[in-house]
Amino acid sequence: MAKSILKITVFITFMTFLSKIIGLIRDMKIASVYGASEITDAYNIALTVPNILYMVCASAIMITFIPNFYEVEEEEGKKGAFRFANKIITILLLISIVFYLISMLNAKALVEIIAPNLSKESFELTIKLTRITLINLIFTVIASVFSSILRCNNKYLGISLMPIFMNVPIIIFLFLNLWSNDIVLTTIVTTIGSMLQFIILIPELKGLKFKFRIQFKGYNDRVIDIFMKVLPILFGLAVSQISLIVDKNIGSSFTQGTITSLEMSNKITSVIYGVLTSTVVTVFLPVMAKQFLNEDKNEWLETIKNIIIYMFIFTIPITIGAYILNKEIISLMYERGAFTQQNTNLVSAAFVGYLLQVPFLCIRDIIGQAFYSSKNTIIPTINGLVTVIINIVLTVILSKIYGVFGITLATSISIILSSILFLITLKKVYPILNIKDLIIKSLKITLSSIIMGVGVYILYNQLFFITSNLIILVICTFIGILIYFLTCKLLRVNEINNVYKLMKDRVQKK
Repeated sequence: MAKSILKITVFITFMTFLSKIIGLIRDMKIASVYGASEITDAYNIALTVPNILYMVCASAIMITFIPNFYEVEEEEGKKGAFRFANKIITILLLISIVFYLISMLNAKALVEIIAPNLSKESFELTIKLTRITLINLIFTVIASVFSSILRCNNKYLGISLMPIFMNVPIIIFLFLNLWSNDIVLTTIVTTIGSMLQFIILIPELKGLKFKFRIQFKGYNDRVIDIFMKVLPILFGLAVSQISLIVDKNIGSSFTQGTITSLEMSNKITSVIYGVLTSTVVTVFLPVMAKQFLNEDKNEWLETIKNIIIYMFIFTIPITIGAYILNKEIISLMYERGAFTQQNTNLVSAAFVGYLLQVPFLCIRDIIGQAFYSSKNTIIPTINGLVTVIINIVLTVILSKIYGVFGITLATSISIILSSILFLITLKKVYPILNIKDLIIKSLKITLSSIIMGVGVYILYNQLFFITSNLIILVICTFIGILIYFLTCKLLRVNEINNVYKLMKDRVQKK
């Protein structure tokens, strides 16, 4: 069981990483054509609006969907679970359509709330682009339910391909239209990619014999109960979006391109962390839900602890390495065409602030998903509320002192405090959690990463004669991995052996 899960995890991680790289290629091309400017600020805000609406109208329900799907399947079989899924899709579609229509009529008000300090030209452009991207809300809802059904049935190929499928149209468009600086066309093509992403899920759904049907009848107590239980989550997510809006609001008052720098640095951070997060949510949330449903608390807690350790093995050394080489990474990725060195410095400042949170996101997100798998929605909601309040207060204070770095630093500090609070709460609720083992292994991984970081820093300063950022990154990465691996072996971080063995077995098979 554990071995098969690890193999699935490696596959999903690889596919997600590939999709993130393709997404970065898209962003690199957009940066090359438009730079970090008012145009890209408008584009990024327009893409943010439907995501905020999705988090408010559908995301809360999707968090509780998987545990309830399993329960219905046990009670009524596969057909009953599919009927339950169709009921949820029907409700969410109606809600999202209502949100879409209201948002289309009030696009100007939405932009005023999120970024009121834009110039007149940028403000009008943002409204225009937002009206194009709002349709993403409806298709994101469909894709979310479809992907959750596939997760419950251990089908991951389509889910892994979704981001790739979504980004390919915009990449092709940008490469075939090098002469075009029409951001409206770029936004339309981006939206088409988002609309099409759920299509890649249909073949696997057909293989499960799932058919989507609008269902207005038979809304039992379970469906009603779900919507009652998601109210705390809905409140928490709505509050978290306020934090995002505050960041954009303050960012819009700084120099042109600040919002773009926040988006770009966040996307680079998501490559470091989002790859593993997507894997955990995709693979392990159904596993944890089943374990809790079977009342196997020891195994459930052991799974939570092991996931955090395995994510630390990757995220802590990558975070330290990315901190040392942050400008080289950003320059290599974006600095070409209309994207200048000044833009690189702005993105770098934001990126360094975001990096601090990466390892702590592991604790926050995994424990949050664990509570959701146990149908405990109150604790994550309270945690999220505390995090958002801290983030907003710190953003207002630190942005005045440090500018764009202050905005991202505030986010990282709030995430660090949130993760510590989450871990303490989990231990209180489930005293049998072996937190001592988690702390010891985390310290070993951190020490190995610091030793690696010192080695990379010394090596980096000796490579001043090399002008190519790519060569510098390749050399430092290779030596860094070697130092980290050997140090983990010396400190007896046994989990590193499992990762190495799995990679070795896959290479030998090929």
